[in-house]
Amino acid sequence: MKLTKPLFGTTILFFTGLFLLRLTVQGQLQPKPISKNIQTQIPALKVSVPISTFNKSISPKYIESTKKFLKNNPKTTLSTNSGASAKSTVNLLKGGVEGTAPSQTTSTDPSRSGDYTCITRNVNEKTDYFRQPLFSHGDIIYPGALFNAANLINNEIGYYSIPASYQRRPYRISANLFTLTGAPQNPTETIGDNEDYSLASYRNALSAILNRNANANPPVEAFIEYIHATTREEVAIKLGYNFSANIPAEISALIAGVPVGVNANLSVGTIASQVNEKSRIILKINYNYFSVNASPTDDDSKKFINPAPGTDIPANVVFVSSVLYGTTGYVYFESDKSISELQATIEETVGVAGPLNQGSASVSINAETRAKFASTVTKMVAFGRGLGLAPGTSMPVANLDNLLSLIGNLKTWGPNNHGSPIAYTMNFLNDGVQALVSYSTQFPNKVCTQTPLTDLLFDVDLELDHIVVSNVSDLDGTEDLYGQIDFTNLKAGGKTVTNNINFFSKSENNANSNNYRNGSAPIDKRFNLMKNLTFDELRNIELTIGGKLYDDESILPSRVFKCNDCSSFSGDYGTRVLKFIEISTTQTSINTLTNNGNFQDLKFGDDKFFELNFYESNNKNDGWVKVRWKVWVKPH
Repeated sequence: MKLTKPLFGTTILFFTGLFLLRLTVQGQLQPKPISKNIQTQIPALKVSVPISTFNKSISPKYIESTKKFLKNNPKTTLSTNSGASAKSTVNLLKGGVEGTAPSQTTSTDPSRSGDYTCITRNVNEKTDYFRQPLFSHGDIIYPGALFNAANLINNEIGYYSIPASYQRRPYRISANLFTLTGAPQNPTETIGDNEDYSLASYRNALSAILNRNANANPPVEAFIEYIHATTREEVAIKLGYNFSANIPAEISALIAGVPVGVNANLSVGTIASQVNEKSRIILKINYNYFSVNASPTDDDSKKFINPAPGTDIPANVVFVSSVLYGTTGYVYFESDKSISELQATIEETVGVAGPLNQGSASVSINAETRAKFASTVTKMVAFGRGLGLAPGTSMPVANLDNLLSLIGNLKTWGPNNHGSPIAYTMNFLNDGVQALVSYSTQFPNKVCTQTPLTDLLFDVDLELDHIVVSNVSDLDGTEDLYGQIDFTNLKAGGKTVTNNINFFSKSENNANSNNYRNGSAPIDKRFNLMKNLTFDELRNIELTIGGKLYDDESILPSRVFKCNDCSSFSGDYGTRVLKFIEISTTQTSINTLTNNGNFQDLKFGDDKFFELNFYESNNKNDGWVKVRWKVWVKPH
């Protein structure tokens, strides 16, 4: 059997968006090798479950202090599964190499689904762990304890009872402690020489070791780690836990804000609304203090019991070979900005004044950086025993100063703070080979985002909504209007529409019917001008409308209403060219269109109308007709 190098310290996690940051403080422990790692798989221990199951270890590697922050994938908006249930397995292996295999997750090309652009992520991830994390099991697992690993890897915690024909044999525990003044003072104890084999006996033995080493000062190093995942299932595998079985309260609370990846009951629209384009990071902080190892007589695992294990001892029975003591905490961060912006903001603050400096408030963070943090981070929630929080509970973090204070108040090693169990390793009882737990998960994950406006196409309608008549001076109080109002031309980039569309037409012979008094009169005529314009073409539309109006004066010649807004005339017929790119309010309304499948009216000036203003005899005090138009746009 070989004991891997144990970690020791404290861990803290912070949750801020869709990002998990882990900080690990690691000491220089050198566990004693017992035997070589020979990788063999135990087929009988393969477990298939209907939804994702994940690793149970601490992180597969600890970030060097000079490389504290991991890079993350581009931001996506969330998701639902596009197929049946996930296929996930948990395998118990003998020996091997701890770590995360290269991702086999692939993504399809983007495709449109209603108002959304979607890809299907074929998630395929695998991670192997020697070091298993301790969440709610910290008061159960101890060095030398026997377990059925097939149950343990599925979060089913219970000691293994050896058959009556066997007896436990005394074993030694040793603590990896370092002092400032010299070697540790007898950092070992024997369990089973004059007490029972129990957690209570172990605690008494550990207490005796620590009392003899009151001046111990383990070299504590701080590590922080980001964990970023698109789905709750993927976050779980990075946290190191079997997500499908007996989920501890700590994990349930921590991942509650992360979208579910496998959920066939949610529509694309519902999912996109739930995710709301947020980025999420979980910050994990670890302080690792020391580890305690269990060693049988002659370092022979078969001598944990007497006689040596026979065929009646299941092959998957393991003993806990080491337990790591420290502190772990998490902070969850949310942001409406991208993952890269969120990460950079945390690096500039927590990375400068965080655990490596014991949260020193004296570290200078300038006003600009503080303002950036406040505008980027929309939510912070703290979790974990390392932050003094009970399993399943959380604490909102209001601002940057509170966050730095929270991290800075983490206690380092001291007489009153020896940490708590945060991870463990295990070896097989029958041959001493180190146990490795391999987690893999595969499932299709449909990830959808509302398609950016710049990638959409647009249909454009023109409506003559109504006319407004004012300053009528005729004796009968009416304007006997006749004439025509038309659309004449549209230009959008290289596309044009040149066929005239008439919106109002009335002859002189009919001028005395339906006369117009002061006030508004509906027209409500609407026509489609063009379909499938690009965003740039829409922004650069040049729209030409025109017309001529007259007031019938019976036996006298008709009076001309001259178009005051028109820049070009052919006789009494005037035309106006409206250039969208020159109207700031129109550009703003284009930029804020909603991809909801509906037509939306654009804004021109202070309202949603543009006008042709006609003055009778070129004097609006003699009569004024406002022809009011709307432009309707449908993104798709």
